[in-house]
Amino acid sequence: MVIGSRLKELRKEKNLTQRDMEESMGLARCYVSRVEHGNTVPSLETLHRFAAALSIPLHEIFYAPNEPSQMPLTDTRRSLQALAGEPGPAGAEARWLLQLEEVAERLSEQDRMWLLDLARKLGRRSRNRPRARNEEEQMRVSA
Repeated sequence: MVIGSRLKELRKEKNLTQRDMEESMGLARCYVSRVEHGNTVPSLETLHRFAAALSIPLHEIFYAPNEPSQMPLTDTRRSLQALAGEPGPAGAEARWLLQLEEVAERLSEQDRMWLLDLARKLGRRSRNRPRARNEEEQMRVSA
């Protein structure tokens, strides 16, 4: 599914014009047109704006309510286990995710929330830190 055509379909279902979208989203009508025609790939923030303007949950942009998701959760789980058996970085990451899942299942809800809060803080911290320009500078930062 192309996101632009799905957005156009949703807009027309709501009987909205591109001008209406422009007014409610605060983005130019020509930008809405470029997204709908597939000439521009919208960011996640822009997709949130589209969803708000259309008064729909964000996930409806990707899946129609009567359309089943392409991969059920059980298939995702099996494919992660299959991937864990493969060599290389992808297999290593899959094995790490499976180990993380096992640990998370044993955590209490309070500990899980604490861990998620810590991850959020670390994520914010790394976004605010300037990136090293080259390997030499990266080594100096990590030392």
